Amino acid sequence: MEKTGKELKKIGLVCPSYPFFVKNEKEEEDLKKYFFQFGYTPVLAPNIGERERYLGGTDERRAEGVNAFFKDPSVRFILAMRGGYGSMRILDKIDYDAVRQNPKLFMGFSDTTALQLALFAKAGLPSLTGWTFREKETPILKKSLNDCLLKDEDCFKNLKSVSSCKKTAEGTLVGGCLTLVNALIGTPYLPDMEGKILLLEDVEEEPYAIDRMLTHLRLAGVFDKVSGIVFGKFYKCVSSHKVHGTVQEVLDSFFKKVSFPVVQNLPYGHMKKRKILPLGTKAVLDAENGTLRIQTIKF
Repeated sequence: MEKTGKELKKIGLVCPSYPFFVKNEKEEEDLKKYFFQFGYTPVLAPNIGERERYLGGTDERRAEGVNAFFKDPSVRFILAMRGGYGSMRILDKIDYDAVRQNPKLFMGFSDTTALQLALFAKAGLPSLTGWTFREKETPILKKSLNDCLLKDEDCFKNLKSVSSCKKTAEGTLVGGCLTLVNALIGTPYLPDMEGKILLLEDVEEEPYAIDRMLTHLRLAGVFDKVSGIVFGKFYKCVSSHKVHGTVQEVLDSFFKKVSFPVVQNLPYGHMKKRKILPLGTKAVLDAENGTLRIQTIKF
């Protein structure tokens, strides 16, 4: 993020999943200073600092912050403070009419995949994926965010084909964490996958669990609709039993012989060296040359 003028714009900080706490006045002041450097005044959602078991407050309170910031014209950017679990629980409490009428930048990662898919499915809102505030910002993340905000498109190279199909696929990039994509099957909050390029990654799942979720996608007809698939990193997805094999073997067993392009090694996932990506925008996947071009978000 970079300053685009003298006046500070507002960034709405939401907590749709796990709790996030600002422990004292010093932490609140540090929070303000952090966003001031980018030209934003942070505004905290009302549920920040609340806890309901493993959630950042009740479902109603977590949805309240998201809805309020979409309705507030002074808020230009909405950022999820952390992932974890819980955004799926509020999907039927989001005011999608307000989102459609007030489109603005939204960024999250991991568990917020569910919310981001729903915002696109129900309101056509593209979003940014790859970072929540709880994680330490790195130079790679900062540069990739600036690229998303300032460039017309971004191009990722050196992707490796999983499928024998070397076609070029065009479509809207959707997806995120495989667990959440899988969980939305059968709900109205998963976008229509017809012609989409599906982005997938996950963390700390055993290969058999990855297999189960991919099988669910296959049986639900998702692979019959997509124009291509791009895999990020399956971080720490290692079997506790060597005889069970690897995630790579799982991917090969599903996609070696499909008739659409499938690539891996996109620098996206739960590892430190990842990049922020736009979702819900047009993308071109060239499996022959190992590239993925993604349009950035323009409102």
